[in-house]
Amino acid sequence: MAMTFKANYISLGLALLLAMAVSGSSIAQRTYTTSADFLTGTLQGVECASIPDQLQLVPDDCRTQSFLWAPNENGTISKVCATTGKELGRYRVVPPELPELPYSGEQNFGWPSRTTVCSDGSCWVANRTAGTVVKIGLVEAGQWIDRNNDGIVQTSTDINGDGDISDDEILPWGEDECVLYEVVLVARNEGVYYPGTYAGPYDPDDGRGTSPCALAKDENDDIWVGSKGRNRFFHITGAQPPALPSMVTIDQQVNVAPHRPFGAAIDRFGAIWSVGRDEGDVVRIDPTTDPATIDRLPPLPHMAYGLALDKLDHLFVTGYTTSMMSRIDIVNKTVDWSKSLPGLVGSRGVACTDDNDVWVANSGIDNITRYDNSGVLKATIDETGAEPSGVSVDVDGNVWVCNRMDEHVIRINPETNAFDINKKLLLSVGHYAYSDMNGSIHGCVANNEGVWTVVYDGKENDTIWDKVSWNDQPGNPDSGEYEGATLAVSVQSSSDLVSFSDVEIAVNGAPLAATPMGRYLKVTVNFERTPGAPSPVLYDLTITPISEPQVKKFKLLQAYPGGACEPIRKFAGVNGFTGPDVITAVPGVLSFDPGGSNWSNFVTAAQQNKPYTVTNTSLRKVVPEYVCTTPIGGKSVLQQGYRGIRTWWPLMYELPGTNWTLTISYKLDDAPYTTEQDIWTWEVDATLDSLEGIIRLFHQLPAGSCQVPLISSETLYNRLLDDIDRLRSMDPSDPAMAELFNEFILLVENNCVTVGCGECVAELGIRNTLENPACCKILADADYIADALGVFKW
Repeated sequence: MAMTFKANYISLGLALLLAMAVSGSSIAQRTYTTSADFLTGTLQGVECASIPDQLQLVPDDCRTQSFLWAPNENGTISKVCATTGKELGRYRVVPPELPELPYSGEQNFGWPSRTTVCSDGSCWVANRTAGTVVKIGLVEAGQWIDRNNDGIVQTSTDINGDGDISDDEILPWGEDECVLYEVVLVARNEGVYYPGTYAGPYDPDDGRGTSPCALAKDENDDIWVGSKGRNRFFHITGAQPPALPSMVTIDQQVNVAPHRPFGAAIDRFGAIWSVGRDEGDVVRIDPTTDPATIDRLPPLPHMAYGLALDKLDHLFVTGYTTSMMSRIDIVNKTVDWSKSLPGLVGSRGVACTDDNDVWVANSGIDNITRYDNSGVLKATIDETGAEPSGVSVDVDGNVWVCNRMDEHVIRINPETNAFDINKKLLLSVGHYAYSDMNGSIHGCVANNEGVWTVVYDGKENDTIWDKVSWNDQPGNPDSGEYEGATLAVSVQSSSDLVSFSDVEIAVNGAPLAATPMGRYLKVTVNFERTPGAPSPVLYDLTITPISEPQVKKFKLLQAYPGGACEPIRKFAGVNGFTGPDVITAVPGVLSFDPGGSNWSNFVTAAQQNKPYTVTNTSLRKVVPEYVCTTPIGGKSVLQQGYRGIRTWWPLMYELPGTNWTLTISYKLDDAPYTTEQDIWTWEVDATLDSLEGIIRLFHQLPAGSCQVPLISSETLYNRLLDDIDRLRSMDPSDPAMAELFNEFILLVENNCVTVGCGECVAELGIRNTLENPACCKILADADYIADALGVFKW
């Protein structure tokens, strides 16, 4: 006999007509606009402190790094952090086997003793007993030349971070890529080389030889080098990495004989001031004229040794062998005064701070004296070490001192006239320094990207998210305002804060089209700008869920055997009209097929004759979990659609308690900015009558390759029907009913036959496969019915 199946519904024809309308709870809109609001989220690279109540990129990280370059008696120069006193690097500035010193026969270490620091923090050092000057770059500023083309800088660093540079942290001569250029000033051998590539000769004679003793930089960061033995100044230009040595030139020489340059400084007019090795010898050189103009001042009444410029157009010159110092007016090129000042004993290096005070290193008495601009003694700083020789001022106004006869460098705080750093540079042998040893770099690390993330709790499961809107700058990027700045918003929903939906890029104020229901909404705002562009700004952001949905509920039962011509059952929509088929129960299957004009039976607005537009739909199926129903129970399925969802389910295997939720989001044509929502829920029910229908169905329904009925034992089949008849006649409060339910469940369990895919099993019982879980279905129904009747409560 041909078989059909029909859906058995409680009050079948009235199931939807009498559906219960339930008003959902109101879910609040959330706006983030104050600093406190923004701080409830996670800020990465953005902040709301510099300008409150808005989000912008964190300002660029700008800082000044200050360094001391201390020449060492062993042929190296040390780079010291002027903030911490830690030695950051040490660099060889001469080759290891220079000619021995001509008068003593001692080993020659080049005697680096004059330095000048460029505006970019790089340093030049003059080597008196080698006849060279060498430039060292700051690795912190990217000043290195990749000579081995490996893309990695090879340079001296404090590898172990102990603040000291040990021998194994110094690279051999010619291998440190921050030691940029070696300029040779030896007569008839002048030239520029990569360190380690010049084969010689070098000039070890500090008395009559090349002996570069004067060193100063001009406004272009080019340098002038004064050769004591050759009585001339050399101008070196173009020494900026990655320039090749051939691009660095000695483009000018000025003969200053009989002057023997011993120290130099360049004033704000570009003139070179040089003190000579002869008694009281001071000259001024204007290199801008052709030929250069040389002014020779009247001899000072003392040796001219150290020199320093203040900010009042004065040049101060120390006397070394006498307790005297002179002040020269650099504008008028006259000597203001020469004085024997208290505290001057063996005075060498001199420097001026921004307050125009004068600081002098007294090698003869091992201290530092501080004078005002007129030579009045203001302070004496004792115990500075053995034979201080060089004085310099860092970018923060601190005074640094290098000692010749010990390995210490010290920092003096001008506010207290006391030293606050005393650093020993191990194995440096001492420092014959002069002045101009300090430099700095000012750099900014640009912050061009940032993210703000916030998670909003809608408090309700299956919250429908309508839209996200915000006010920002640049606003409309196409307007040309805030060129280079962009702000993008994306969203994801979640039910458990563990798994999130796919990312949807939000359009400001527009309905979300692809974000499924969920209790939580994660909003991510990406800030980005091109280098140099202004920061994008977020002034506020509002999350809008859909509130107060209309909810329709009904229940249905499974299919069971019916007559051959049983009609397909159709369900009326919210209007009460059957209309186009929207939910139908074809034999054994629940079919859900709305879309297009069929939505009129689902949307409340249609009942009210209001024009509307469906914006989003979602359909969730949640299956409860039962002991024996691992293959089919405890699952949740979400189907997300835009304006239509079409699907179907075989009802004979739906577990009781299975719940479907259809959510329809739409906008009224007369209220296009407000999202409305209708929610339909239906649930699988089970009764003793429906259970009997399922058993009859499984007795008739063949399955598998052998087409054996799901319930293949006639004896078992009749026993199950007899038990159901007996259960119908019992009172749920009767203990006998509970006993019979237990016997029924045990009978089913004992007769379950597990069948693998494609197998043909002749064993009698209730077949149970992944495709046809008949045994589990009967057990789940029995458990559900017993619980609904309260059989086991008594």
